[in-house]
Amino acid sequence: MYLPSQTNYFTSRAITLTVASLCLTEGLIRPVIAQFSNHSEQGAEPPPNQGPPGFSVNTLIGEVGSLMAVPGPGVHGFDTRLYVLLRDHHMIVQVDPFGTMTRFAALPKRVVNGTTSLTFDVKGNYGRGLIFGGTRKRIGRVSASGSISFLRTPQAAGPRRKMPVARGLACDPYGAFDGRLFLAADAGSIFEVSESGRRLLLTSGRVVTGGGNGGPAMHFSPGGAFGAFLYIADKSGGRIQRIAPDHVPGEDAPVWRNMAELNIEPSGIAISPSGPFGTNVMYVLDERLNRIVTFAADGTLLGTFMDGLQDGSSIELPQTGMFRRKMVIVSPDAISIVRPDDAPGYEHDPGPFGDLDNDQDVDALDLWALMHDLACNGPWCVGDLNNDGRTDFDDIEAFILAIVAVQ
Repeated sequence: MYLPSQTNYFTSRAITLTVASLCLTEGLIRPVIAQFSNHSEQGAEPPPNQGPPGFSVNTLIGEVGSLMAVPGPGVHGFDTRLYVLLRDHHMIVQVDPFGTMTRFAALPKRVVNGTTSLTFDVKGNYGRGLIFGGTRKRIGRVSASGSISFLRTPQAAGPRRKMPVARGLACDPYGAFDGRLFLAADAGSIFEVSESGRRLLLTSGRVVTGGGNGGPAMHFSPGGAFGAFLYIADKSGGRIQRIAPDHVPGEDAPVWRNMAELNIEPSGIAISPSGPFGTNVMYVLDERLNRIVTFAADGTLLGTFMDGLQDGSSIELPQTGMFRRKMVIVSPDAISIVRPDDAPGYEHDPGPFGDLDNDQDVDALDLWALMHDLACNGPWCVGDLNNDGRTDFDDIEAFILAIVAVQ
């Protein structure tokens, strides 16, 4: 860690105490989760060979029990932090790129225990909320204010007909499917969910989603060479299927790529339309060998990207917001970030100087993040505001002087 010289020791000491006081005040007036230590290694140099060639892997959070997560959409009052369900603590928290957790909503224990999937209603057809579903056979939503409600769930056909268990949920964020919500059922079929909560059987062929963590075994393509399709990872069937927006209800989902012949058990999908993770590249979780493999848009196997994953993991490749140009790996008990070696630890949208958490505001949460990055020494330092290759007390001083200048 950088040590201040004697000439500026007392100034640096005063600044540190000021920052600590502000962070403490922030913890009192905003719901920062203080009982969980910050597990971010975003500013630490990873050990050799931890990531794929040209990439580094850092643990964002861990040691918090069972979890599942989804990136925020940046609309309807939801920012672009990760929204993480902490099962053991019966709550949803927001996690920024530094691992700082902020309380978002408390959930009843019975709801948490039955939740197997999370997705966002980006287009606003279902109340503009964070949608959850699972074994309780009800689909709920959490508003931007943290309140919980449920979609109506009328009987599918007849009073004794049971509603399907939601093993996976996916809501169209791009518009090709008009923002519709899809449910992968326990029985192996895909249902479309209406705004009232009614299910319409969409595919009759067996479709079994993977991702025991409730990950995105269904994935909407952002377009490009992969087209406007809903891709489905059928782990037990050894294949990836896809559904077009005009799919005829009741017909089987067409097979995009046979994975069984490659000895791959697909349990999750993410697509990179462009950027450091490639142009028109599909990333597929292979639960058989706990690895990530890549495919071209024509189904050609490109190779293995990364191995050593846990069963039940999921992957995300956010295209906007705090985690853009990063791969988010959500395992059952931790979240890791994969980033290119030539990229800084965190790239933020244009905003005020010092807006480290990308909320278009400079506040004590940014100071909190800066304090947690003080040990960083290298080109990946996210708190290196004066561009000297390290995060130190000089950056804190620059940060505070900038705040004073705009008051």
